[in-house]
Amino acid sequence: MKKIYGYVFLLTLLLTVVLPLPVFGQEDAFDKFQTNSNVTYTIQSDGTTNVEHDITITNLKSDLIVSSYSIELKEDVSDVSGKSKGRKVEVAKTNEDGITKLTARFGDFVIGQDKKNDLKISYTSKKTATKIGNIWNINIPRIGEKSEKDDYNTTLIVPEDLGPKLYISPLPDKEEKQGKNTVLFFGKEKIVKNGITASYGTYQQINFRLLYQLQNDNFFKSSYEVAFPPEIQGLQQIKYISIKPEPKKIKVDDQGNTVATYELKSKAKMEVELIGNARISGRQIEPSNGGIFRDIPSKLKIYTQESKYWDINSESIKSLVTNLKDENLTVAQNALKIYDYILENYHYDFSIQEKKGLDRKGAEKALLDKNSWGCMEFTDLFITVARAMGIPARQLNGYALTKDEENKPLSVILNGGDRLHAWPEFYDPAFGWVQIDPTWGSTSGIDYFTKLDTNHFVFVIRGTDSEYPMSAGEYRYDQDKKLVEVEFPETTSLVEFSPEFEMERKLSFNPIAWIKKQTKYSIKNTGDVFIYLKNGKAIAPNDTNTIYLPQQSKTIQLSDFSAQLKEYPIN
Repeated sequence: MKKIYGYVFLLTLLLTVVLPLPVFGQEDAFDKFQTNSNVTYTIQSDGTTNVEHDITITNLKSDLIVSSYSIELKEDVSDVSGKSKGRKVEVAKTNEDGITKLTARFGDFVIGQDKKNDLKISYTSKKTATKIGNIWNINIPRIGEKSEKDDYNTTLIVPEDLGPKLYISPLPDKEEKQGKNTVLFFGKEKIVKNGITASYGTYQQINFRLLYQLQNDNFFKSSYEVAFPPEIQGLQQIKYISIKPEPKKIKVDDQGNTVATYELKSKAKMEVELIGNARISGRQIEPSNGGIFRDIPSKLKIYTQESKYWDINSESIKSLVTNLKDENLTVAQNALKIYDYILENYHYDFSIQEKKGLDRKGAEKALLDKNSWGCMEFTDLFITVARAMGIPARQLNGYALTKDEENKPLSVILNGGDRLHAWPEFYDPAFGWVQIDPTWGSTSGIDYFTKLDTNHFVFVIRGTDSEYPMSAGEYRYDQDKKLVEVEFPETTSLVEFSPEFEMERKLSFNPIAWIKKQTKYSIKNTGDVFIYLKNGKAIAPNDTNTIYLPQQSKTIQLSDFSAQLKEYPIN
């Protein structure tokens, strides 16, 4: 009597989280079938995606019959159809508990060893490609448990209408242009771990309104510093539309924070309103192309020191570093080992989103306690292990725009309903500072190491102090008022970011400038966006800097957001 097995392929899709898993009637079914799957995702200009599974199932035993093949998805799909041996096959569609199941039953049984069944299942997806703000995000499932004999290939077809590629992970085995489409090919080994994630577009545009509540409890006038969202050249461009009231002064500190200073009279209160726009760009790294430890600048050793919550001298931290560090690898590859270790051993606790306030454990306690992990635990442990390994690392605190809090949660819950996020960055000599997000890497299954999405908006950079400067949302005296508003603009039209500045010739008493025949100037940023000197130093709006130029200079070279030099006339 012939044995009949139902062959089922589970494809679990939840926005950006995809977990495929083959399911058989017996545990040894992998030894009884070989499956070759070629899946093509053809994305249309409006994001609608036509998906086609081209499957060949080979009997490895002589006493087997394959009766059916199923696909399960966590989205409702449309336009479902099937074919086998060139003939139409009915595909049953059922929905239960949020799961859509597509089942094709073979009409002709194929009996005998090495005999093959072929099947095509097609459907239309609305969630493979989604637009958030100005950016298209593409998410394609990873493959789960499969036999080494099985093959699985994915083709992604992207129209040029989606814009230029910001990043794609993993890198395709092959990429080619076909008419107005880009076609990318991925083999089994490329997508066995995280699947495929990609973003297309120029940059993400964000509107923000932030309130900073200051209170002077002293009996004398006092100065207070407020950290505004910083400019990060190449990644985060800021435009301050309105600052009320105007600060006494504004500057960029050594860490890159934009710090405004206010003076308050005795027992006075002040609410500062900042309205602006941000452009968030993305980039992608290849860890194997990173730099080596001895090329890390000595001035960055300050970011490898111990601080509160970053217990680099803990014996448990040292032991972990001994097991992970490999001097033969690049800095980025060692950072990736830390990232992978955290994701493999620790899991996010979604119940912490119900708790108000922040119960921060610190790295050592988090390492030993796998319970109640939020973004601060993922961030603090990465920073601490990286620093103990000799890799400069810092904390970024800010806002991450998400439409999927089940897989991309915000876990710093403040009073007034404000919700923030924390993530780390590390320094590699070949790449500079690299932002990553182990929290969302853990919750979503997406690669948040080689690239970060364009929805992470930095409020502050913390490197010399694990608690300072405070972030927007933390300056408050009204415990019930919402202080943080961040959103995508309703229109897709791009906001203009144009530098404006004034230069004034100054009398110089610098003998070196005399010898070099240089003239002293003050340059004031009179616009609402940051400007960069030729050496990369940022000048915040309303801030003034001193520079020296060759005598008789008619122009000045300034660097733009993308680090390209441009010449401007000297007034």
